[in-house]
Amino acid sequence: MKNKQPCKAKSLRIASGIILLNTLFLAHGTHAAMIAKCNQYDTVNISKTTNTYKVHNNVQYSINNSQCIRVDDSTGNFRVITSATNFPITGVPASFAFIGKGCHWGACTNPKQSGMPKKVSALLNASSSWKTTQPTIGAYDVSYNIWFNTTATTNTQPNGAEIMIWLANKGGVKPIGLKEPSNVTIAGSTWSVWKGLNNGVNIITYVRSTNITSVSNLNLKAFITDATTRNIIQTSWYLIAVEAGFEIWQSSEGLASSSFSALVE
Repeated sequence: MKNKQPCKAKSLRIASGIILLNTLFLAHGTHAAMIAKCNQYDTVNISKTTNTYKVHNNVQYSINNSQCIRVDDSTGNFRVITSATNFPITGVPASFAFIGKGCHWGACTNPKQSGMPKKVSALLNASSSWKTTQPTIGAYDVSYNIWFNTTATTNTQPNGAEIMIWLANKGGVKPIGLKEPSNVTIAGSTWSVWKGLNNGVNIITYVRSTNITSVSNLNLKAFITDATTRNIIQTSWYLIAVEAGFEIWQSSEGLASSSFSALVE
């Protein structure tokens, strides 16, 4: 009987070691992955079990490897690590790296998590928090893109309207269209208002009078209401996407997004 006790203890130690190794393996396996994406339309699903958000590299008018982003696939935080574009600031941006929810050209997050599509007339709340890092180099804007479609779904560019909210900009870039004569106060800040067309679709852009790097519970619905009173948006249309990111004209390594959240009800 005495000889069996050491064997039992040894077995327990081995079993404990296996459990510990399994625990370490599982813990390691659940660590967030830092993923680099360099192709034009690369995407990363965030919160894989719920697909709450997507991060898009979205190099619209340039080529693969001209822009790379590094994405944390657990939090959605991302950084522009390579930006080799050099577009004139008087034209369209080369890219729009962003995190978003809803549907972007048919690529959708989980509708149970996004709250979209949402008919404008039924919209109770739309708000967002976001933090950014903005380098001193380059030409870019730091902005929200909010998309509306005349029907609940589309696999192409939404055919209703686009709202852009510029929190900051650098390098002399300007929105599409013409500037309205009067500024407007929304969500406690002053904004200039620009109206134009983007591929035949109405776009209204609100440019903050002073640059900021972050917002907390920004009232997106207030911008939607203002755009509706200006006849840019119809209440019968659908809000289908809320996106936040960086339109880049010229090399802007170091742009970074963190702590993004958006609520649509």
